[in-house]
Amino acid sequence: METVVSLRPLLSGAGRRDPYAFYAQLHSQGPVARLDPARDRYDLVAHGYEAVSAVLRDPAFGMLDAGYMDRGRAQWRDHPALRTLLGSIFFTNGTGHTRVRRQFSQVFTARRVTALEPAIVRLITTMVDRLAELGAGGGPVDFMTEFALPLPSDVIGELLGV
Repeated sequence: METVVSLRPLLSGAGRRDPYAFYAQLHSQGPVARLDPARDRYDLVAHGYEAVSAVLRDPAFGMLDAGYMDRGRAQWRDHPALRTLLGSIFFTNGTGHTRVRRQFSQVFTARRVTALEPAIVRLITTMVDRLAELGAGGGPVDFMTEFALPLPSDVIGELLGV
């Protein structure tokens, strides 16, 4: 009998603080696990590098783009954040995705990214110093908030000269 999992425990407070037990359970199911239809909106979850890479490269799969959302939840357009998010490259399929990706690839060349190394080192040094300050008294520090989430946008800001 196939085991069914739910993503809800991962989204709970405990799951966000320590997701590794959930990940271990998920990985014990193999690279793809069936989700609980009573608790989750999707049928399957793919995890692990090889499985996710295969899904991302397979043209049979796509993102939940505006067309998909219009068919199921037309009221999504009433929410400015969703309109912005679904208009981004992260939620674009087909030729639109290819067009935007081509533009990005012209900016994110290996030479340009290598030239950003001093700025990236400076950003990371500043963030690590901030982590040390925040944790100096022995209290907890939220690594995601203070480092992992802002770093990519800060690097892109450096790239764009913002």
